[in-house]
Amino acid sequence: MAHQISWMNPPSVLHLKLEGTVKQQDYIEISRSLIDSLNQGSERIALVIDITNTRTIPFPNEDVRALQTFAYHPYLKWIIIIGENKLIRLMLMLTLNLSKVNLSTFNTYEQVESYLEVLKL
Repeated sequence: MAHQISWMNPPSVLHLKLEGTVKQQDYIEISRSLIDSLNQGSERIALVIDITNTRTIPFPNEDVRALQTFAYHPYLKWIIIIGENKLIRLMLMLTLNLSKVNLSTFNTYEQVESYLEVLKL
């Protein structure tokens, strides 16, 4: 599994790109890296998760949810999932559904950019 974390619009829009097969142990490194990035951002951050090239992710059980510590960061206000694979989108949303952030899904980057404009980010 490969992942990349970068700022789409610093310091308020963070981008996580997931590719290939995501394993449960990958979430430890991803969460750690995201927390480091979130600590450097503003107090209103949207995280865009790109699953366009993701093949599989772990089933959303309690162990997987416990590894998503970034989802409880106080600066994180929105998680935006982008990708057309409805099963992966659903599994990711079920994994993150206990966090207090707003979850949204879109098919294209253009839709995400329009949404970010509405949010004024």
